[in-house]
Amino acid sequence: MTKSSAVLFILFFSLIFKLEELKPALILVVLLISGGLFMFTYKSTQFDARGFFLVLAASCLGGIRWTLTQILMQKAELGLQNPIDTMFHLQPLMFLSLFPLFVGIEGLHVSTSTQLFRYQDVHSLLILLATLGVGGLLAFGLGYSEFLLVSKTSSLTLSIAGIFKVQF
Repeated sequence: MTKSSAVLFILFFSLIFKLEELKPALILVVLLISGGLFMFTYKSTQFDARGFFLVLAASCLGGIRWTLTQILMQKAELGLQNPIDTMFHLQPLMFLSLFPLFVGIEGLHVSTSTQLFRYQDVHSLLILLATLGVGGLLAFGLGYSEFLLVSKTSSLTLSIAGIFKVQF
């Protein structure tokens, strides 16, 4: 339910940075989408305060991230219209911002122990690495398509397209 607020945050930051015009129809559509998502997931899980605040913070930061990405990609003088260029410059920063959370929540002991790969022979390790590689290629394709969509349209369009992606 809290994740459905991401659309509201993207609209909010798009209005603050003057990427969208304040139109009653736009606000109504975003409120209807967010309200529909809220009702769709109502009473499907139990409430956890820590999880609620983590997801709310993620939604807010996601709104800022995609709004600022739209500003970066649509400024011609920066030369970041190509999604590959944008990913090249932004992905290391995204990794560095998430790494402290990984260390704090998961701990470095997970990445340095046998828990990470859990393999008994070389064949199972190769299958695991191939699976990770395919997942990495799919993640790259998703990131590329997201940055391409933001460069051609808006972060609000990306958010709404993401909602349809989740529903199917």
